[in-house]
Amino acid sequence: MQEQRLTYRLQSYWDMLRKDKQFPDPHKFDISAVEDIWPSCFRVSVGKQHPTTFTYEYVGEEVSAAYGKDLTGMTVDPRVSFFPGSVLHRRLENIVHTPKPMQDNGHLINYDGKIVRYRACLLPMGTEKDGLTHILCGVSFRYF
Repeated sequence: MQEQRLTYRLQSYWDMLRKDKQFPDPHKFDISAVEDIWPSCFRVSVGKQHPTTFTYEYVGEEVSAAYGKDLTGMTVDPRVSFFPGSVLHRRLENIVHTPKPMQDNGHLINYDGKIVRYRACLLPMGTEKDGLTHILCGVSFRYF
């Protein structure tokens, strides 16, 4: 099943990068290692002053299509009921408090009013010096 392969591959690569650390350095992440699934990913930066403020640094084409527009550069708004807004915002907050990989799945209504079933893996990233700085998310979708 495609959904499991995407989340499994992304988390396996994340595990390989992190080795014996809590999480991998985002600067060592090589997109070419997951190039075929990269369009189904997004990465947020974690606010330094407000760690529950997240900004979309990268949003893949598949994620933008599921949402209905490109979110790159925007702040995650937990009040937005559309994907990924409030749906994944709580998961991002959970990772800030407990920086461990997380799996999630569910369904939602996107910006265009379509029902979207999704499966996601959320992966913390950062450095020993700076702590948690990013969260990478791989998502697979089906529309209804």
